[in-house]
Amino acid sequence: VPFDDIRPEHFEPAIDWAIAEANMRIAKLKSSRRKPDEKTLSALIFADEEMNHIFSVISQIHNINATKDVDDAHNTVLPKVVKASQDIFLDRKLFRIVDALYQRRDDLDVKPEYRVALEKMHRAFVNNGAGLTGSKRKTFEKLNLKLSDLTTKFRKNVSDDQDSLHIILAPEEAHRLDGIPEGVQDFYRKKAAATG
Repeated sequence: VPFDDIRPEHFEPAIDWAIAEANMRIAKLKSSRRKPDEKTLSALIFADEEMNHIFSVISQIHNINATKDVDDAHNTVLPKVVKASQDIFLDRKLFRIVDALYQRRDDLDVKPEYRVALEKMHRAFVNNGAGLTGSKRKTFEKLNLKLSDLTTKFRKNVSDDQDSLHIILAPEEAHRLDGIPEGVQDFYRKKAAATG
């Protein structure tokens, strides 16, 4: 992944595209009239692959270099990813497909890793509320979105707090940096010089 070429303004269009791709693939799966089989399982496993991959890259950039622009861009896409994931896990028709495959998992002619992926997928659907109905389902959806919002606010507070943390070392205290790679030290020296 060419991390140096990825800018905060790329985050939202990339996530929007990936969510649209996942939605298109899932709609195709749900509209299929054939009995769920090995091909269905493969399509399910990879349906939201781009969204997960792109958000993983965004999260890595955010964790490594949480500038204000990166932080804002990350916080813009996080609720979209949470909502898209929630929509997948709470989709009753999609869960019926996953559950049908899960019930026949021992009869499927698939690689062992696909069988494991199916078991994890089924568990993820169940753990993310797929079996809930009525008011329990609505409460779960609201709590999930609230958790996403609180997570974003928490991360922002931590980031703001870390930005205000400064340690100034006198030349005679340089030994305190022993063991810290020179590249890391250079990064923080430059960051300190840039912030004054």
